[in-house]
Parts: sequence; C-alpha cells; structure tokens
Amino acid sequence: MNIITSNNQSRQDLRSIPFYKEKIPNKTRCSEDKRFQLELFDKEFALQFPYIQENIPSYINIIDFDLDYEDSAFAWQAKDLQAPSLVLVNKTNGHSRYKYILEEGIPWNKKTRATSKLFYDVTGFYKDIISADKITFKQKNLCPNALHKNYDLALEGNVVSLSQMAECLEGRRYKK
Repeated sequence: MNIITSNNQSRQDLRSIPFYKEKIPNKTRCSEDKRFQLELFDKEFALQFPYIQENIPSYINIIDFDLDYEDSAFAWQAKDLQAPSLVLVNKTNGHSRYKYILEEGIPWNKKTRATSKLFYDVTGFYKDIISADKITFKQKNLCPNALHKNYDLALEGNVVSLSQMAECLEGRRYKK
C-alpha cells in the first residue's frame, strides 16, 4: 500500500495503475459532467474524461464510495475498515472517493442470494460507518475517473475481495 501525501506524483505515474485500468470496460461511457453520459467509447478515449462508467452490466468490479466531507481520505483507517484499493481526493473541495476494486467481479444479474445479501450488508455497513453520501456500483452510473487530473491520489492499495471487506466487520453489528 502506498500512501501519497503530496502532489508530487505526476499524472503519467497514475496512468500506470494497472488494476484500475484493466477493470474498466473496453467500451464505456464517459463525460465532462457526471449528469450527462456520452455514448460508448473505447476505453483509452474514455479515460481522458473526468467521469467514467466503471462497471459493466453483468458484473460489479469496482465499488465507489462518495465521502462528501473534508479530510475524509483516511476515515477507513480511523474506523478500522479494509483499506480501499484507491483513495481519490477532489482538488477543489477536499472530499474523497474510495474505490474498492474487486479481485473477482460479482455477477450482477446472476447473483446468488448469499452473495447478494453479503454484498448489500458489507456495502451498507461501510457506507454507514464512514458516513459516505452514496455508493456507486451500477453500470449506468458515472464515477470519478481515478486517472484524471481533477483528483489527487491519497492512497494506492491493492485489489480486495468482498470477504476481506467483511472480515473487518467481525464483532460489530454486522452478522454473516
């Protein structure tokens, strides 16, 4: 895990985050404004935009938590949760985005009841405990592009599994 405390890392360095880039769909939507989606584009073109579609219709590969408060980059640590794969900090307002990049995608249309319950329990708990404004995982939603210049990278971790995220909930109000 790399904790990045300054703006010294260049955008070119950030373009080498392979585990983020490989999870982005080959054809994806993108936009300058998250309220308006453009048509499907090739991944390389789409990665130039500040907002991008991170998941495909059939799988959840990236879970994105939106923390709309300043100094939220390390709230996960204070709450003893699994480290995100990436923590982005908005240069304008200091708000953060946690991106949990999953080792294996979670089937969206074919989820078993157990996987579905675990997914919603874990993401709901994380949302509550870190006071996230929202969670984005559905393919139709646009999220901040981790490779875009509008965001500083505060943490570069590793891919995670849903079970790793759940392990942090042991002994808390969460029940498996």
